[in-house]
This record gives sequence, structure tokens and C-alpha cells, in this order.
Amino acid sequence: MKSSKKSLIFISFISITCLFLTIIPINRNNSVLEQNICYVTASIRTPIHRPTAPKNGGTNKSLILIHGHAASSSVFDRWNDSNIYANYYNKVVAINYYWDGSGSEPKNYIGNHNPIDLETDISNISYYLFQYLNSSNFTDVDFLCHSMGGIVVRDLICNYYPNLNASGINIDDVITMGTPNKGSLAIAFRKGSHPYQGLLDYLIYLRILLIMEDPTISLLMSYVYHHILDLNHQLIQIRKNSPYFETLKVAGDETPYDANITWTTIAGRFLFDYLAYFQHMQAEFTVFEYDDWERGKNILILNLLQQLFLWMDVGTDGLVAPRSAKLNGAQNYVWDYESHGSLLTPSSSRKNFVIDLLTDKI
Repeated sequence: MKSSKKSLIFISFISITCLFLTIIPINRNNSVLEQNICYVTASIRTPIHRPTAPKNGGTNKSLILIHGHAASSSVFDRWNDSNIYANYYNKVVAINYYWDGSGSEPKNYIGNHNPIDLETDISNISYYLFQYLNSSNFTDVDFLCHSMGGIVVRDLICNYYPNLNASGINIDDVITMGTPNKGSLAIAFRKGSHPYQGLLDYLIYLRILLIMEDPTISLLMSYVYHHILDLNHQLIQIRKNSPYFETLKVAGDETPYDANITWTTIAGRFLFDYLAYFQHMQAEFTVFEYDDWERGKNILILNLLQQLFLWMDVGTDGLVAPRSAKLNGAQNYVWDYESHGSLLTPSSSRKNFVIDLLTDKI
């Protein structure tokens, strides 16, 4: 009796799943939810041809590296290499925007001698960046940003782009890596300070809370930010469904001034590596001595679930989901097998891919 009941449940599951997968089209390369996200594989096959001169023929082309929340310019140590850009940029500057006011200011600090901490409004940081650019003899500028650094630059452009142009400062490329352009629920749980932080960390490592990147569920969770979590002001600003993101548009446009600025986003996708997990499990099922029915049943279930997860396109870099990193009107890329932190330490092929983006080779 128990066996027939299990068989009935199994057959029902297979039937419903097959019907679901038949009705809903599956695209292994571009998910239904994010059709215009391009998936960049670990190996960039296109040869990298670095230019021998600045693309705009300028003599003061600069690359500015913008770090993320609670970080510093040191996160870009592997990018801040003059040899990489020697034939392209005249100057590569990794800025700092955190300083508590004690001791000497960090190198390339933008705060105009004023302390900036985690409670400083992001709009104030973008204003300091505007002042820094105006006072530092920049003309042609590209931005490479990580995490919240991309939000700072978006705020800068939305509020001060005409002023920068009037000052003779042109922005050509903006590349954001792991930037929560639509906010992130996981960031709040991961970086909040509260009595249950250890438990929440454990749940994240088990990949449970990240499922809550779903906008419907995150709406139900929005009250948590104010009633349970002890978040700093910047985390509240970049939380899921934050009204602050509405200020990062010009006439409703998430990528304003795109006639002059090339916008690019890069997202990581690491923790929900279902494909590799299922392939591993499938190999395990072929090693152990299951009978043919048991082995065939398990492999079939794994393959069906694999298709389901590909359709769902669930996955994040540990803090930010690709659907959150995406900007309408931008070139949107996803790097599989990259976490939020490893976006800053990519393989040489992916690093060259970014250089190609900056140099208009892509």
C-alpha cells in the first residue's frame, strides 16, 4: 500500500512537472525572466586587442574605481595596475569615501576633509564625488564600480551630469559589478547587526534567505528592516523596494544620458549552482548500486528539477541577484561561478573582457 502511494505521488509529480515545462518555454542561455541578460562564460573566446591610444583621442583620459559599502579602495588592488591600462588611461584613481575623522585621511579621499560613515546619505557621498571631480583636473572619465559604488555613481549622474558637462568633464563608460540597482533583501540580512545575526548568516549559507529576492515575498518582509534589523542608513537606502531607487532616474530613465554614456552591468551568480550540483548528484547515482528503477527515477527527477531551476533563473552572488543588478537600457551581463567578492578578483579573461568594454571593443 505504501509503495503504491509513493508511486502515485511520484507519477503525479512527474506529470505536473512535465506539463509545466511543456507550457513554459525554456531557454538554456537566456531565462524567460531575464531575456536580455547576456550570460558570459568563464572563457572569453574573443581575442583581446588593447588600443594603443585613448579611444576619444584625449590627453586626460581617467578611470575611476569606486568601492562598495563599508569597504575601501584596497578592494581594487588587483585592478589598480597602471600596466593594464598603460596604453589607454593617463590616470587610474581608486577613490575612498569612508573616513571617521581620526588620523590622516585615506589616499584619494573625496570627503573634502569631512568624515563620512555608514550613516551618511548616499546622495551626500555623490555630492562629495562631484566636488572631487571638479577640483581634480578631470576631463574624460570612465567609472568601474563595485556594489554600492555603482549606486553612488548613478546618483552622481542623475543629479550632477549637466554640471559636470558644464565644467568640461565628460563621462564615457559606467560599469557596475554586483551593484544592487533594484535593491537587495540579502544585503540587509547579511550586513545587519541584530541578536539573530548568527542564525541569519547560517540560513544564508544554507541558501534559504536568498530565495526571498522574489519581489512578492520581499514586500511581506519589508517591515523587518525597521522593526527587527538594526541597519545603518546606507543599507536602508539600498534595501529591496527602497523608495530611494526612484531618485536614481531622470524622467523615469534608469540609464540617463545614454547618447553619451555607455552603461554596463555585471552580475555574479554563484550560490545557486544547481546545474553543477545536479550533475554531481547524477554521477553519484550512477556510482552507487541502486537498482535500475531507483537509479532511473532519481536521475529523471534531477533532470526535471534542473530544467525547473534553469527556467526560474534563481541565483545570486551571495548578496545581489542578477535581476537586481540589471538596468533597463544597459548592457547586462551575468558571470556564473562568481560571488559578490570574487567579482573583484576575476580570471584574466574576464578582466580583459571588462577592459574590452571600457575600450569599446564590445
